[in-house]
This record gives sequence, structure tokens and C-alpha cells, in this order.
Amino acid sequence: MSQADDIRHFVRVNLIEPARARGDSSISIRAGDVHKEMELSNALPAVCSAIGSDKFLAEAAVLLAAREGPQNSTTTTFKFEFANGEALSVPLAEQELRRRYGTPDVDTKNLISFDLPDAREIALQRGNAIVQLWLEDNGPVPGAEQRPYEPNEGRHSNLPNRLTHQPTASFREQGFPRPVRSVRVTSRAQLKSILDWYEQRSSGDRAPEGGAVKLGDREVGVARQLPTNLILYGPPGTGKTYSSAREAVALCDGELPKISGRTALMERFNALKEAGRIAFVTFHQSYSYEEFVEGLRPETAGQDSEGQNSAGFRLKPTDGIFKRVAAVAQQAGRAGQTGIDLRTRDFFKMSLGSVDEDEDVYRSSIDENYIALGWGRDFDWTDPIYRDFDAILERWRTKDPNVTSLSSRVRQSHYMRAVVKEGDIVVVSFGNSQFRAIGEVIGPYEYVAGASQFRHRRKVRWLRVFERPLPVETILRGKFTQPALYKLDQAKLNLSALSTLIGEGKPGASGEAAVLPYVLIIDEINRANISKVFGELITLIEPDKRLGSVNALTVTLPYSGEDFGVPANLHLIGTMNTADRSIALLDTALRRRFQFKELMPDASLLGKVGLIDVSAVLERINERIEYLFDREHQIGHAYFMDCVTRDRLDEVMRNKIIPLLSEYFYEDWEKVRLVLGETDDEGRFIVRTKLLPPPTFADESALERFRYVVRESFAEAAYEGFML
Repeated sequence: MSQADDIRHFVRVNLIEPARARGDSSISIRAGDVHKEMELSNALPAVCSAIGSDKFLAEAAVLLAAREGPQNSTTTTFKFEFANGEALSVPLAEQELRRRYGTPDVDTKNLISFDLPDAREIALQRGNAIVQLWLEDNGPVPGAEQRPYEPNEGRHSNLPNRLTHQPTASFREQGFPRPVRSVRVTSRAQLKSILDWYEQRSSGDRAPEGGAVKLGDREVGVARQLPTNLILYGPPGTGKTYSSAREAVALCDGELPKISGRTALMERFNALKEAGRIAFVTFHQSYSYEEFVEGLRPETAGQDSEGQNSAGFRLKPTDGIFKRVAAVAQQAGRAGQTGIDLRTRDFFKMSLGSVDEDEDVYRSSIDENYIALGWGRDFDWTDPIYRDFDAILERWRTKDPNVTSLSSRVRQSHYMRAVVKEGDIVVVSFGNSQFRAIGEVIGPYEYVAGASQFRHRRKVRWLRVFERPLPVETILRGKFTQPALYKLDQAKLNLSALSTLIGEGKPGASGEAAVLPYVLIIDEINRANISKVFGELITLIEPDKRLGSVNALTVTLPYSGEDFGVPANLHLIGTMNTADRSIALLDTALRRRFQFKELMPDASLLGKVGLIDVSAVLERINERIEYLFDREHQIGHAYFMDCVTRDRLDEVMRNKIIPLLSEYFYEDWEKVRLVLGETDDEGRFIVRTKLLPPPTFADESALERFRYVVRESFAEAAYEGFML
């Protein structure tokens, strides 16, 4: 647990629960007492932040009646009241909404929403101490504290299309955004009254019957792409890797490129791979669960808040490729269109408070649409003179004469005041290895004197707010560094992946942005220990166990302790070389959860090189291999696809086909000669020379042995034996 979690747990177990058991109606807690009892050191801000947070109020089921005393002091006192039988909490409100309206339409960490029978929506904000509902505006709600929002007025970033100020294009065609109301509810009786009132209102927007919805003048059928678990298997050279790229493009786009041919297909494949929609990994004998799902990796301390290097390292749970792709697929699955050309923008990394202790700072920034900087809380940079870096430096020196132009706090103040401009993109970090929101700056510098902390602010329009942080490798080569605000090197950014995250979605049949499919290709899937690498994922990848499915399952991961499930829009494609291992030897659990598609040599794809019928050559070779060995060790057509000249054909035969045959038959060169159709010692491809026995061997005991040499060049008629 984090330090904040430890503090909340200590206060709840040692102070809150005993007072509740005694029947007390309230309790007052001094921050200094908690700090002393827990034997903490210089952690008063952490204590005040932890027990004054919405998370603590929800966990302890208490109400914050008052907060007295100076900010973050030993005498800072919190007065909590215990909920009575009529009191209402967010979990109780959610329970009532589920009872009335069934399965939620949106279910995230910060918000849950439900569809009403007449197509209207209602949403409940999570993470607050007070119950807050979002309703479509049907007039003032009787007897409740409320705030109306105009159609385009900013509001909570995770609201569904009917309640948000940034609906998808298809909802804009229907007249959204529309006015909404944020309503605070304080008791169970009031919640019942508000829900009864809301249900009696009508929007006139009844959902159409059947499996289609109306989008403008178009009627679109409802379609859902089922998860794909596919393994392409066959002998070497049958085009499994190319076919996996073809399958991946078809899954991502719903169709293949209109221009036929390998070049167009691979261009689209590489574009999707660059955008993060397709990921590729190759298994090998040493591949492990820790590389595929998650494991512990050493992480250096990096830099402190002043940008100075720190010593030491720690072991930190690190996501593997499967977990990274799954996280992106789950949360980028409903991206809407933004129309932003990222190539013309500057990018900044922004930290919104400490990960463990300032969740309320981040949540306020998201809800109220701003970014904030804490350095220099008493300095107001509004005056135009502070557009100049030297003016900011001199002002800082009034507080600390030793500060220099290299100081991180000076540079960050200058960035916030004068460098960041409207239209710039900010990426909100979560530690140094993850990010959790992306926004566009839309306002000038502001100084909010009434704020207790983080007074330096800029208004933003949140483009995406992620329920779970995503790995920074998704959009950036390298990790974030410690300073709260600095400019990112655009050359290290993956603009294609960023575009996907904030705006590549297309409207789907339900009017929501269509779910973006993601594909993970696992090349040579049978070369690793499948049970060891997949672990608990063997169950989670089943189509009906995916997130959002009827039998959805999640598991607690062993290193991070996170609750993890596999999204339905993540498709898996594996390739398997049957010459390496027979499909019959594959892990039974894996075979049951994947479909298998066989790819065998296709000689019809080959033509002629001069008078040589290459397709006939391949057919004869494979017929003989199947007779002498088995069908799984045939040779694929891909070996000969680029043979357009006789020299190239000879090179492939000499350097690829004959060595492969030698490997297949374990250096039994007589069988290699049989496959090549050799009938005498002076073969067309291989020369056989009889070896004389050593003089000490008796004639009757000497075995007949030969030396085999592949010819440097092949005769003009060398291939005629294959075309008979």
C-alpha cells in the first residue's frame, strides 16, 4: 500500500471504527496526533491530504463536518460525523440506480451511467463524499441543490454522449449537446423523490425497436465484432507472417486495402502498427510470463523535483506487451473525432500533484478543466513583465537568493506563464512511466489566489481522460522525468498513436464512437512454454470471458495486485511452424481456446523461370518429402516467390532448400538425394564420392561411406527431373 493508504487504514481502524462502535455521533481527529502515533517523519501534508480526501470519506463511511486550524499543521483538526439510517453514500446511491435501471451503460472508476426506457440517461459521479447526479435538463429538480449547464459548457469528462458537452458526430446530428443539470443529493428519501420525478418526465426520444438505430437520415444495423483467437499454422515458407498481417489489417479496418497487392497491404499494416493498433511479438524458448504480462524490473530513482539525478533503484511491477496492449485497447476503444493536426502543436508533460497524496488535485483539475502548478504559490505571475524569464528569476530570488537560472522551479514557472500557449497539448503523467489524461490548452495563465495550493493555472479542454493510466511507451520513446512541467521532444513522440488515442473513432451502429479493434500478433507461438507464458490469461482470453461479455472474468495479477481482464476488442493472432513442433503436441488448454487455420504450400502462386516450371519443382519436392518424412515438413512457396532469374533460383536451391532438407533428414544425405531426384554419383545438385576405408580396416568389415558436396553451379538441365 502507499503511504496515503496506510494513513487512511490506520485512522479508520484505530479511531473511526472504535468511535462508531461506541455509538458516537461524531469524532474530531488532530493531524498531529495521527502523525505521532504512526511515528511518521515530516509527513503532515500527507496526513492531512489522506484523511481529508473523498476516498477516505467513502472508505470510512463518514461525513466531513468541519476542518479547522492552519493548513497541514499538527493542529489541523478534522471533525467527522457518522452516517445515520437516512444518510446517503455514493455506494448506496449506485445500489439504488442498479436496482431501478439494471446494467450500467458506462461503468468507469469515476462515473457510472444508466439508460432509461425512453433513451434518456442518468449518471452518478464516483469518488465524491456527496452524491452527485447528472440529469438531462427537464426543468428545475424540486427541492434539490443543483447547477444547470448550458449545451457547450464544460463538465465532467467521462459523461456519456447524451450528457457530455463533447458528443460524437452522430449525436451532434441529433441535436446534442443539450442542457444538463448536476444535482446534489443528501438523503435516501431525496434520492427516491428525484428518481421518481425524473422517471415521470419524458424526452420524446424513445429508442427504436429492433436492432437498428436512426442516425440522421440513415438507419444503421447493430453489429458487434466477436473477439478473434486465431493460430495460422503450417510448414515453413507458407506465408504465415504475411497472412497474419493480412488478418490483422482486415480486423482493424473491417476490410482490406482497395489497392490489391503486398505493397499496399504492408503499408497499411505498418501504419496501424505505428498507431499502436497492431502489436507484434515473437516467442522463443526463454520467453516468460514476466515479459508477456507483468514482472518486477529494477527502476532507477531518476531525477528529483529540481531535475538533479538521484541514486539507487527499486524493483517495480512493469507491464509486459500483452498488458500494455490490453490497457490501450480497453480505454482507447471509443475515441471520438477531434480534428486536431498534432503535427502543428507543441507538447508538454504535466504532473497534477503527487501520485500517492494529491489525488484530489488531479480530480479537481479534471472536473473543472484546468492544469495547475504548485511551485511559488505566493507568486502571482499575471503582470506582463513576467513573460520574461529574467523577471521570474529575480522574483524567485526574493525568496531564495541562491536560486539559479537552471533551477527547475524557475523554469517550470516560466513554462506555465510564458511558454505554454493556447493550442498546445499537455500529457498528464502518472509517475514517470504512465500517463492518464491528454488535454488541449485553451486559455491564458491565471492566478487563483483563493486556492489553498496549485494556484497557477491554465484552462484546458480534455481530449481523453483514461480510467486507468497507460504506459508511456504507448506515445513516447523513453520515460518521463521528475519535473512537473516541461516540453516534450516531438521527435520522440508517436504522433500516430496519440491521434488514435484522442480521435480516430468512427460512429458505430449504436451512435457511440465505434469500438476500435486492436490486434496482437504472436509469431512462433509454439516455441515458448505456453502455460508458463500465458498463466491465468489462458482463461481470460476466451471470447465469453472477455470484459463486457456475459461471463466476463477478471483476475488479480501477482506482481501489481491489479484487477485485470481482457477487453473484447483485442484480437489475438498466432503463427506456428509445424516443422518446429507438431500441432498435436501443443498445449491442450491453448488448442481449446484458439481457432486453427492451416496454411500449406501453394505451388499455383509460382510461375516459370525461363523454361523451368518452378511450381512443378515445388510440387515434386513436397511429394517426396511427404513420402519420406511427413506433410508437416514440406517446403513453402515463399522460398521461391522472388525467383525471377535462373541465378536467383539456383541461389535459393543451394543456400536455402538443400540446407533445409539436410536439417529435416538429420544429415541423411541419401534421403536428401532422393528428394532431389539424384540417380548417380555425379548428381545434378549433389556430387557423391565414395570414401576409401583406412588401411587398417579389413575389407569385409569396411562400411560403404560417401562424401557429399553441393555443386557450386547447376547444369542447364538440372531441374528437368522435377518436371517429368
